[in-house]
Amino acid sequence: MLSLLITQLCLGFIAFLTRVAWGRDAVQPELPMVIATVTHVAVGALLLATAVVLAVQVLRHAPVTLAERVPSREGKPVAA
Repeated sequence: MLSLLITQLCLGFIAFLTRVAWGRDAVQPELPMVIATVTHVAVGALLLATAVVLAVQVLRHAPVTLAERVPSREGKPVAA
């Protein structure tokens, strides 16, 4: 996930450079602009999917602790 994040940041910077700095006077988007933007969005989607899968796996395998139990009216703890 860290490598995807670093790649995403680098691609975002490259997409910014191709769009703003180098392609300022372009009438239509040039090929480097399109490639940088599309790969930036694709890696962003991969990063989001990886984060969701990781969160689901953590929630699936995390044990319920005593602090998460809700006390009942009789004083006996009940699992939430």
